[in-house]
Amino acid sequence: MIKQASFVGLVCLTALLISACSDSGTKSGVLSGYSKAQVPPGEASTSSITEGTYSRAAACDWKFTSSKSSGKYIDLKLNKVMARCNSVSKYYAYWNWTQTTATLTQWLKNWCTSQHGSTTTIIDTNEQQCSSGTGAYNSAAVGYVNKYSDLLRVYNARGGGQSKSLWGKNHYCNSGRSEGRNYSGLSSASCSASSTSTNTTSSTASSSSYEGYVNKYSDLLRVYNARGRGQTKSAWGKSHYCNNGRKEGRTYPGLSAASCSSTTTTTTTTSSNAFEGYVNKYRDLLAAYNSAGRGQSKSTWGKNHYCNAGRAAGRTYPGLSAASCSSTTTTTTTTTTSSSTSGSMSGLWVGSWTSSTGQSGSLSARFTTSGNTFRGPANIGNSFCFDREYATGTTVGSRVSIGISSNAIVFIGNLSGSNISGLYEVYSGRCRGDSGSFYLRKR
Repeated sequence: MIKQASFVGLVCLTALLISACSDSGTKSGVLSGYSKAQVPPGEASTSSITEGTYSRAAACDWKFTSSKSSGKYIDLKLNKVMARCNSVSKYYAYWNWTQTTATLTQWLKNWCTSQHGSTTTIIDTNEQQCSSGTGAYNSAAVGYVNKYSDLLRVYNARGGGQSKSLWGKNHYCNSGRSEGRNYSGLSSASCSASSTSTNTTSSTASSSSYEGYVNKYSDLLRVYNARGRGQTKSAWGKSHYCNNGRKEGRTYPGLSAASCSSTTTTTTTTSSNAFEGYVNKYRDLLAAYNSAGRGQSKSTWGKNHYCNAGRAAGRTYPGLSAASCSSTTTTTTTTTTSSSTSGSMSGLWVGSWTSSTGQSGSLSARFTTSGNTFRGPANIGNSFCFDREYATGTTVGSRVSIGISSNAIVFIGNLSGSNISGLYEVYSGRCRGDSGSFYLRKR
């Protein structure tokens, strides 16, 4: 009888041990195949996929929520993986994990199998599939941007059509490294390619001279940080020095008129494809051209915008520089000699504006002129901050400047016949910092 009781007790003890071992390997018997370290993934707050704003799966921009944190997938920290459980069309993701993407991928497959009896489609791994814009993919550069909330905010607002990889690498190599920012996989060696290409463009001055030039003047450094739009500091500095700074009397050791000779030589034969590529690179420009191109070819419209507004705003495209605009300058001078530009501002102007955020609305004004100045009522439609306002402006040659609401918002563009196209920026009020493009046509 005692032997029988002992045997029964041994069987029960074995069962308890098996049960305990089972519980230590799962989460309450729900996560089959998971250890306690493997928490459930975050789930997306929507379940239908469409094409996103940036020619990537819309799920890249969805919000995911887990017990750890929540946020838009594209902004979440690495390492991360997103997947769809096919049978239920639900989207899940892991993010901000030290485990490899291969491990996270397996976790998501296990989740779809155990929870939904479903096969799995991997949507993204460390933003490689969600990447958008120009530039090669680099996971370390992506992780660098996502690590710092201020960089992520600036990139999302002013990425200028560059991929997060390219923008992140440029920022790290030209600013972040010297600021003490870091990310695993990034070092001075990561920047060697950037340094080589920059040095090649500059025949008589090193890239460090142009960087030093920007750093020397606090106003230039502030403008570069706000509107560099992914350019290297040396490229931006060279453009400013050669086109503005030298004439303003600004100096830096190693910089002179000879430092700018390569700029003048390189771009006299810019192809129309470069100006088309310039328009295609920036979403706000492409939207403005598609809605208000008014029969102009994309290359002509792009050249006018780049030479009269884009270059000054820090926008770039391979093969475009100050020399690309030499013919524009000649044409403009000829036109303004034969007719009164300011007089042509009189009357009703109707068009549209498009923010770099994607928002857009109508734009109209009725001007009266006096010499090279003009003024009149203006209306900005579909804006959170402006509505019926009063505008004042000036013309210098074909260049038009319009200030609205005591220059809270300033429009700078190029007048060509009955059309004005250019850029705007908001300097005060609730919408301070917003910028974009605009177009006006005389009725």
